[in-house]
Amino acid sequence: MEDLWFGIGINVGVSAACGYAIRQWSRQWSLCWVDVAGVVLAVALVSYIAFVWDHPWLARWMPFSNLIVLGNWLPLFTAGLIGLTCRRLRGRPRSRTIAVAMLTVVGLGALVRPLFGVAPTCENRWEGESCLQSTPHTCSAASAATALRRVGVVTTEAEMARLCLTRDGTHWMGLYRGLSKKLSAPWRIEMLGLKSLESLRSVSQNAPAILTVELPHDVPAGWEYRQESGWLPGVSHSVVCLGPDGENQWRIVDPANGIEHWSTKDLLVLWQGNGMRLTR
Repeated sequence: MEDLWFGIGINVGVSAACGYAIRQWSRQWSLCWVDVAGVVLAVALVSYIAFVWDHPWLARWMPFSNLIVLGNWLPLFTAGLIGLTCRRLRGRPRSRTIAVAMLTVVGLGALVRPLFGVAPTCENRWEGESCLQSTPHTCSAASAATALRRVGVVTTEAEMARLCLTRDGTHWMGLYRGLSKKLSAPWRIEMLGLKSLESLRSVSQNAPAILTVELPHDVPAGWEYRQESGWLPGVSHSVVCLGPDGENQWRIVDPANGIEHWSTKDLLVLWQGNGMRLTR
């Protein structure tokens, strides 16, 4: 957890410095300009949530195991709002104290939230080199264990659930952390952000990819998957892609079922484009 606490320390330090700087600058502003700055900061916050947070490109810019806290800029925005609040409510100390306290709790709470809770209790179930999930919430952890085993890294579903910060599921940044903590040179993680089969052509059993799959609500053939394979619309799942197997088949390790063969049609229906692959 040292990497997470280190990232939290950096985040808090940068946020505090920015909040203090905004507070000092805003002392020279009129209240009208303080209000304008507040609106601009609110728009920037909404833009961050819409276009930055939870987007795979963030991992390309900040390829660190503590991305889940370093990439969380909500404390930065709340610190900025605290700086403006101190100026806006300068003559109302009680209201200012309450507002600053609430913003601080929101910012810090959002930052440390991934550390709350405990990982599910897992068994150690393997089918050859494929790890099978032993709880309803550990498909990502089991997929990570399978992918790592394929590149010669020994681990378990329980260890990956802990490293990936799995709780009632696993955020992709948590999965990125788990893989980062176990991998070493020459291996690295490459994010997949486009739904293109070409990005999977170089995937193999010796350099696998972990894909996020989901049955869309509006897919016309959805009833076939629900009846034959138990897919539920809108429920995300993680699987390991071991690359193409012939012209129209793909080898997939589903942690719920083991090794399967998916057609290209099935893959395009279920894969939502997100994922990460292990590459040299």
